Amino acid sequence: MQIRKIARRYKSQFEELTKTVEEERKAAKEREEAAAAAATAAAATAAASSQEKLLETQERLRDEGRKEVEGKVKEVESRHSAVVKELTEQVNKYS
Repeated sequence: MQIRKIARRYKSQFEELTKTVEEERKAAKEREEAAAAAATAAAATAAASSQEKLLETQERLRDEGRKEVEGKVKEVESRHSAVVKELTEQVNKYS
């Protein structure tokens, strides 16, 4: 009789400990999942921010390149006009 009582008490303590361990495992898993979700969200935010910065940099470089090309075109047109004017004066001079 005494042994059965001890066995029941041991069994109930074992079941209680098993239940507690399972609850702690579930809680730990939930914390890990929450941390992973937070890390994923942070990474996505960082990636979006990096993508945004990349697009801004590309746009800025494109604008700078366009301005540089426009400046060179104006310079060439100016030189071309000067040469055409000079050649026209030479033709008119010898005509």
